[in-house]
Amino acid sequence: MKQFLISLTCILLFFEFSNAQQTIQAVRIETPPTIDGYVNEKVWDEAFAVDEFYQREPFEGEPVSKKTIFLVCYDANNIYIAVKCWDNPKKITAREMARDVSLGKDERVQIILDTYLDQRNGYWFQIGPRGSIGDALISGNGAVFNKQWDGLWTGKAKINDWGWEAEMAIPFKTMGFDKESTQWGIKFIRHIVNNLESSYWPVANLNTYKFQVSDGGILDGIEDITQ
Repeated sequence: MKQFLISLTCILLFFEFSNAQQTIQAVRIETPPTIDGYVNEKVWDEAFAVDEFYQREPFEGEPVSKKTIFLVCYDANNIYIAVKCWDNPKKITAREMARDVSLGKDERVQIILDTYLDQRNGYWFQIGPRGSIGDALISGNGAVFNKQWDGLWTGKAKINDWGWEAEMAIPFKTMGFDKESTQWGIKFIRHIVNNLESSYWPVANLNTYKFQVSDGGILDGIEDITQ
């Protein structure tokens, strides 16, 4: 009986851990990065790094096939996000440069910010290897996707000899949020065209909307920001 109770406790703890929202720390910086597409400034060494990505497709739950790192930090006016996507530069598919065009056939990364932490609504941002940026509003926990919305923000990207990298600066004034809350929801996505692959942090599955808000992680510690 004792052994049974121990095993049951272990199983319950496993499921509790698996279902818990993952949390990253909001790192406040003093000197903002220059948004030029090169993730080479020392300020990025201070940012919180996220590198544990898992496929939603084609191999659900498997680790991302190419090394991927997202970096996050903020100051009083902006949230800054950088990404480093390792790949063979000769195999990177990247044709588009214009804003708000479809990047369905290009490599790309996407960020979802649930600024009210209501797990229903969010802001979606996208950038490709040649600097094409796009944005949208998400509602209905990912069921509704409104690309008519245009936010005021900056993004640059560069292809290099090990893959591609990008930097983004999103002003707080372009989004609504709860001034009393220090936590936002956050999700990162990388699409690798040659592998027909979509990988997420936190892990996502095929039974959810591809831009579902409620299974995002937590960005904790955002304080003293302007709106």
